[in-house]
Amino acid sequence: MGHPAHPVFVHHPIAFLSMSYALDIIYGVATHPFTAKAVASVYDVTPYLGDVAKFSHYFNMLGLVFAVPAVLSGGQQLMSMIKKQDLASKFEKSQNKAATAQKMHPKMKAAFAHAAMMDVCIATAVYNWWTRSTRAGYVPGEMSLFVSAGTLAAIILAGYIGAELVYEYGVAVASPSRRSKED
Repeated sequence: MGHPAHPVFVHHPIAFLSMSYALDIIYGVATHPFTAKAVASVYDVTPYLGDVAKFSHYFNMLGLVFAVPAVLSGGQQLMSMIKKQDLASKFEKSQNKAATAQKMHPKMKAAFAHAAMMDVCIATAVYNWWTRSTRAGYVPGEMSLFVSAGTLAAIILAGYIGAELVYEYGVAVASPSRRSKED
């Protein structure tokens, strides 16, 4: 295989987790006393709230399952980038680690930010699964609703940074010279 695997594996966990978080937000605004009437005036989801909670939980579980190959392939790709940039040696030799970090190539900063944000998103998905797995009907608690709202924003931002890595810095894209050698 001539290309990195990470771009192949990221779509399903992003889709499933985003849908899970969106359903949690729908559940939250449909059940909160301040917003329930406004939501019901647009579309009354009250009869479907049980299904919304269950599907949110199931999408979250699917997102976690599909996240495993995405995280593993992303970690492998990040390690490859670290080796190519010889970052371990640069930091080992450095007297001022903060200055060395500031001099890092922007794509490495973006890669670390992307990885850290996605790791937090996966950790919050585990939290959502754990807190809801014992609740009747998998109904989200108030804290899960806030976590889901924040994590939806984080997963969108992390996805944007991932796209920036590909489209701005060419990460996971074979160079023309590499393609011609493989043909």
